Amino acid sequence: MKKRLAFLTAVVLALALGAALAEPAAVPADEPYVYEDSFLGFSFPMPAAWVQAFDGEGQLQAIQEENGVLFSFAPKAALERLDALNQSIEEAGVADYSELTPEQLQAIDQINGMLAPVCFLRVQGEANQGVYSALTFTDEIALGEAGGSTYSLQYDKQPELSQLPDEDKRAFTALHAQIEKLPEVMTLTGMEKAPEITGAVAFDSKGLDGAPISSGVFKDYKLTAVNIWATWCGYCVDEMPELQKLYESLPADTNLISICTDALDEPELAQRIVDETGVKFPVVVVENQLDMGFLMAVTGYPTTLFVDSEGNLVGDPIVGVPSLDNAADAYRQAIEERLRLLGE
Repeated sequence: MKKRLAFLTAVVLALALGAALAEPAAVPADEPYVYEDSFLGFSFPMPAAWVQAFDGEGQLQAIQEENGVLFSFAPKAALERLDALNQSIEEAGVADYSELTPEQLQAIDQINGMLAPVCFLRVQGEANQGVYSALTFTDEIALGEAGGSTYSLQYDKQPELSQLPDEDKRAFTALHAQIEKLPEVMTLTGMEKAPEITGAVAFDSKGLDGAPISSGVFKDYKLTAVNIWATWCGYCVDEMPELQKLYESLPADTNLISICTDALDEPELAQRIVDETGVKFPVVVVENQLDMGFLMAVTGYPTTLFVDSEGNLVGDPIVGVPSLDNAADAYRQAIEERLRLLGE
């Protein structure tokens, strides 16, 4: 249950701060609205009840994750509180999570407890093979495969609705009744292919502590894990304690560093995350993304690269968190596998 609440908190933040939401244009009554996600590689004509709730009433929200799309139901009372929260955020000029007041955080918690997930359209492909959903559902419909990607629809066949007022229960039930009809109209095309990193991983920048740091640090180790993350990525932040655990028990002649892609714009938030999660390994700031061309090939967060002493890739990157239960051991296993590739 804790993981579900944590995920829904991210949903509320997205709603409040206007991030990652699908906002369709007005849909003529005589034309179907086709929900399409070109990156994840799927599309489907929305049922009429979904279109009304999605485009008109705002009770159905689509929140894109790296491994799928969550369709979530917002009761009317939640929307009213969200409008009030949006107004306070706008008046205060809040731009990110770190600027929220205790009162606004409390409002998010209250709204969080009111949301009800309808279903999760899960996609696993080359570009997000390590990403897991923090939500758990009782039922799953396999949708098929396309372009090397596997698709499924996760939901609760008998959802718990006791917390919803009668009017909202009827609205949720109307949306929920359409789930098992979606496979018949779903079009799958496969996720976009992850671009390849060519050449050695190289950079010359500074750390979060302000000290100069460059890819020259690779030369002191046979293998270095390079974890690429962002402050807005919940999965990235959640795995930080596991990465620190890994850092404290690395195999001989190996190292771990991280690159925070938005630390230049969010230095205080990045530092707070590092402090609160107990991170001691180096955190590199991206001062100029053009000087770190390999970042252009990163399609999901977190992404972890493994490089030799000259910055050459060893094995495939890990996109996403390799394990929700014990990421430290999963990363350690990946390191040992790549040491064997180097003949160690």
